[in-house]
Amino acid sequence: MNTGGICCATRTGTRESAGEAAPRRLASACGPPVEEPINSTRGDVIGIDWRIPLDRAWERLGHGVAVQGNLDPAALLAPRPELERRVERILDQAGGRPGHIFNLGHGILPETPVEAARAVVERVHARQLQAEKA
Repeated sequence: MNTGGICCATRTGTRESAGEAAPRRLASACGPPVEEPINSTRGDVIGIDWRIPLDRAWERLGHGVAVQGNLDPAALLAPRPELERRVERILDQAGGRPGHIFNLGHGILPETPVEAARAVVERVHARQLQAEKA
């Protein structure tokens, strides 16, 4: 389903788990433009493709919806300073809002160096620690 530039392709219904409805997660597989409201799918967590700016997608979804994403998987092949700049840009766009799940904007490339993936995790964790201390 294409809803204004975000394709929702996974789990569209709730499922029962331990007597409670589990959150619905919808993944994106399409890029911009985001032209219409994209939460008509009513997911609890929406996966945002790396080609859609996180802050713009969140504006369209509403800040009550959790989002997952959205680092370009190719960024993990970039030199470390560039990779860190891109991670910081996404974290800045998230603005410390609750409900952001930092993730790749769509899959990981087979040639991705493990060190690059670790660097991303370390940077995200470091930023979280900074926020908790503030």
